[in-house]
Formats: sequence, structure tokens, C-alpha cells
Amino acid sequence: MPPKDAAIDASHQDDLVVLLASAELHAPTLGLAASPLSIVGFFAGWVLVGLLLARGLIRRGHHRPTMLALGVGLGPLLAVVSADGHRRRVEDAAPRLLRPGHDHGGPLHVLVLVPGAPAAASDLGPTVAAVAPDLGTLCVGRVVAYEELGGATPESETVQHAAAVVAAAAVLPDLGASLALWPGTTDEVAARFREAHAHSLVLVAADLPGAAGRGAA
Repeated sequence: MPPKDAAIDASHQDDLVVLLASAELHAPTLGLAASPLSIVGFFAGWVLVGLLLARGLIRRGHHRPTMLALGVGLGPLLAVVSADGHRRRVEDAAPRLLRPGHDHGGPLHVLVLVPGAPAAASDLGPTVAAVAPDLGTLCVGRVVAYEELGGATPESETVQHAAAVVAAAAVLPDLGASLALWPGTTDEVAARFREAHAHSLVLVAADLPGAAGRGAA
């Protein structure tokens, strides 16, 4: 009969052989998971998902450079971070008045939005002049990102948008229009304006050579 200590040593050797065999079986899997290719693929997917989320937020009225930077940095986490922020910005959205206007006492309130070149507003001049007899108020504005009116973007961008609104008003009939910057998207701004006024007309200047503006009553 072999000594007791020899039996214990043999048992330990068997356990060691089993552990080594198990390590060899799992080694290729661990190496694959930690390979440079898999790491690159992970970060590429991270950035791609973040950019797709950022694109959706830009379409919903958020600042393009800011959202793209957050998309690259936060990846899928942008969905979590932005959900509550977007809701609060929509709830708090209010135009920034650049210049007050006159109320002519009529029933119709008109909003002229100029998303592109200020000169494009000139195509809407005849329409504005035609509704002048029924005019209550006239507002000339530009749709900007939510972040621009919250101080989260360079002030120079806001100044450029304000200058564009002033230039657009200059090519329209002089009816004492108010000037404003509206946060959000064109559709959201138009909807808010209609909710605020029972009788309204929203005109959007088309920034295309020779194209007339499009209106929505």
C-alpha cells in the first residue's frame, strides 16, 4: 500500500492537470475578447450609436456641433442623458424678443420664418402686404437650436441669427413687425404660434433661387 502522503500528492497532481487543461481550453476565447480588433469594433459601434442618436436630436431642434460632440463622447449613453433634457427644453421653450412690434388691432397674426438667406423673405412681401388690412401682429423670426437661447453655444452664433432676422425684416413691408428668435424646429414653432393665436398665418421663406415662400394657415 502506498504511503498516505504519496496518495495526497498524486491527488494534487491530478487537480493541477485538470486546471491546466481548463486554462488551455479557455485561453483562445480570452485572447479573442481582448484582441485589438474587438476593441476597435467596440469603440466604432459606441461612436456609431452615439452619432445616430445625435442625428435624431439635431432633427428635433438641438445644436448640431454640441450634439455631435456628445454623441462621440457618450455613445449609447446619450439616449439616457438627453431624454430628460429634451423634455425640459421643450417645456421651457420661449422666443427671444429682439424688437417689439405693433398691434394693428386686426384678427390675423402673422409669423414669417426665415431659415436661410434673409433676401429670401422678399418673396413673401406681396403675401404680407395682401393681409395687411386684417393684420393684428406681424413677427419676423428665425428658428434656432434650443441650446442657443440657453447660453450653451457661442454668443457669436446668436448674434449672426439676430442680424439675419433684422435683414429679413428690412425686405418686407414696413408694418411694425416684432423680431424674435424661436427655439426648436420649424414645425414646433409653427404649432406653438397657432396655439397662441386663434387666427394665424405662418409663412416660411424658401431659401432656393427663384422659389416662392411656402405658407401654412
